[in-house]
Amino acid sequence: MGRNDQLTPFFRSAGQGRILGAILLGRPEERLTVSEIARRAHVPSSTAQREVDRLEQYGLVTSQRFAQSRVVRPNERSPYIDDLRSLVLKAYGPTFVLGEALAAVAGIHAAYIFGSWAARLRGEPGPPPEDVDVLIVGEPDSAAVDATMQEAEATLGREVQATVVSPAEWRAAKSPLLRTIMRRPLVPIVPVGNG
Repeated sequence: MGRNDQLTPFFRSAGQGRILGAILLGRPEERLTVSEIARRAHVPSSTAQREVDRLEQYGLVTSQRFAQSRVVRPNERSPYIDDLRSLVLKAYGPTFVLGEALAAVAGIHAAYIFGSWAARLRGEPGPPPEDVDVLIVGEPDSAAVDATMQEAEATLGREVQATVVSPAEWRAAKSPLLRTIMRRPLVPIVPVGNG
């Protein structure tokens, strides 16, 4: 059983969950086209189009046409939107996206989300974070990490910044940055396929 199989009663597929993630977890001012939603969710445009139609039918999103594009936003007036956003954040947010991306990178002993995203995932109130801070413990290939972070950025629609430290550096935690990271919320990233 995969990590998100337990969510099957709520989402028909992982694609649907990723589509909801693209729509609900973006920046508040962001208006996404159906094509951009499809790209971020890694689904065909026709799949994204059908899902947006369904979400709009049930009042979870609104859309407008501008020239040849259909622009989609969450319907913040829906009584379900906050709860749905919370569920989607936990199931298909940065933790899931980074877990998928980091699964193929060798040399990682542990990975965590820290900073504002970790605080939100742990229930601390605040505005939606602009970027995602990732701590990687291990000795992975730096080019592989950079490529993975770029892939995650494209899916999440926001910058992903990785800090890589060796296991010895993490255990010693001598730098002010590592001491600060250890004191604040940390959310483990479990590579998909390994969790």
